[in-house]
Amino acid sequence: MSLTKLILRTCLFHWRTNLSVLAGTSLATAVLVGALVVGDSMRHSLRALTMRRLGSTELAMMSTDRFFTAALADTLAEKLDADTAAILLFEGVVSTPVGARAPRVQVVGVDERFWAMGSPSPYPAIAAGEAVINTELADMLDITTGEEITVRLRKLSFLPLEAPFAPSAMEAEILRARVADTVGPEDFGAFSLRANHVTGPTVFMPIERLSRMMDMEGLANVVLAAGRHEVLDLAEAQGALERSWEPADAAVDFRSVEDGDVIELRSRRVFLDRPVVDAAMAAEETARPVLSYFVNDISNRGRSTPYSVVSAPGADPVPPGMKDDEIIINDWLAEDLDAAEGDELTLTYYAIGPTGRLREDTARFVVHSIVPMEASAADRTLMPDFPGIAEIETTGDWQPGVPVDFSRIRDKDEQYWQDWRGTPKAFVTIDAAREMWANRFGDLTALRFDAGDRNVDKIAAGIMHALSAESLGLVWTDVEREGLMAAAGGVDFGSLFLALSFFTVVAALLLTGVLFALSTDERSVQLGVLRAMGFPRRTIRRMLLAEGALIGAGGSALGAVAAVG
Repeated sequence: MSLTKLILRTCLFHWRTNLSVLAGTSLATAVLVGALVVGDSMRHSLRALTMRRLGSTELAMMSTDRFFTAALADTLAEKLDADTAAILLFEGVVSTPVGARAPRVQVVGVDERFWAMGSPSPYPAIAAGEAVINTELADMLDITTGEEITVRLRKLSFLPLEAPFAPSAMEAEILRARVADTVGPEDFGAFSLRANHVTGPTVFMPIERLSRMMDMEGLANVVLAAGRHEVLDLAEAQGALERSWEPADAAVDFRSVEDGDVIELRSRRVFLDRPVVDAAMAAEETARPVLSYFVNDISNRGRSTPYSVVSAPGADPVPPGMKDDEIIINDWLAEDLDAAEGDELTLTYYAIGPTGRLREDTARFVVHSIVPMEASAADRTLMPDFPGIAEIETTGDWQPGVPVDFSRIRDKDEQYWQDWRGTPKAFVTIDAAREMWANRFGDLTALRFDAGDRNVDKIAAGIMHALSAESLGLVWTDVEREGLMAAAGGVDFGSLFLALSFFTVVAALLLTGVLFALSTDERSVQLGVLRAMGFPRRTIRRMLLAEGALIGAGGSALGAVAAVG
């Protein structure tokens, strides 16, 4: 009889024992392989969640406190041969008429291009008075299609919230909408640019309505991009951005002043960012710094004038050589304060303190001279576009973002505003102005250049060429790569789950060993007979090993199938 037939017969003769060994081997394999499979399954699940969260998005350009033109996305789409979508992304509070409330809701202003990034079948356009919510928000508020919601958002401004004259954080915009549909993760309802795998509550609204209500019409703060034919390269995308952006994307404006003889650069953020100033000063030799500020009070010997603009124009009417502790006032202010040359005036103003809070400071100046309100002393364009002030018709409607005691405003102050708007009432040197009003958001409110034979576009082109989008924080981020790296994690999940299952694995292996030992012990008589019949020890050992290998292979196969299941 051949050894193979002998092995098969002995396996069948001891089928009960071998079946126990087979079951033990299957159990041990299932525990071991299962621990490894769970880790791999988790990695796969996290990767799938990342792709649901981002759709086809590869790169994203986003800003927390800046806004650029939505048209920039179209320009970038052509240069990168990519699909792009400009969106508005905020955080707000959503409530229902019955009182249910969801804080920290992601509010996204979208159009059809956004939905195309998440699905090959674009979602239909959302009507003006409607909104689409994801399933997380629907469950949180217990609402369905057709019900109404109220979305509260902090009033937005180009000026950062911490900057002087920024709108109050308590000011809010309220939008009401009817829920048109509810979308799940498979329909891009899990959209998020945060590298985590928890789907938060989200409401999607038409970008046109959202931008119009927030006074940000035509603007966006996020651009999504996905290559049409090739994976987008981060460096190439940044290069395309540098070649494509315009002054409006940097929140700066160029305009002619002083009958076209001077070109002025100013920012919609009131204070010019340091990179903008550096680029302009490097590109233009004739650059002249300007810093104007809204002060609370100007006083002289018990008399005071409330809420005025004081400017450091860097030129007339401030003469060269004027001292930093001197001030020039116009004849209106001189009459109101009964001030003369040589008098000492006190300026009171708000500045940012060491803790970031506004504090009221004072500075004293000696009157250098008094000038009539004409020519350069009557330049109302020196006042920056202070939010809540510059566009307001009457002083009683000011909302400057700093405390204002309206009871102090007199009829003559209102008349001055009607006649002269923000025309400065006093002038100081640029060094004195910087000493008082410079802050981390900038130390200038404008730059002026001699036009010569150049127009606005030519000067703007030279400065924008010297300025980089990256210096202002406008950079692309490889959100897909970051998301997949977050999904992979810094931990080997296979090893982790294997370690967590260590005692179970050891127990299963011990069980298998015990079963094999019992099987061999039960066959001690048979092994003795084989030895008495003349079978060599080597042959018997080979027979037992072959039988064990056969049972082990079968048990391992069954255990692997069970582990995957």
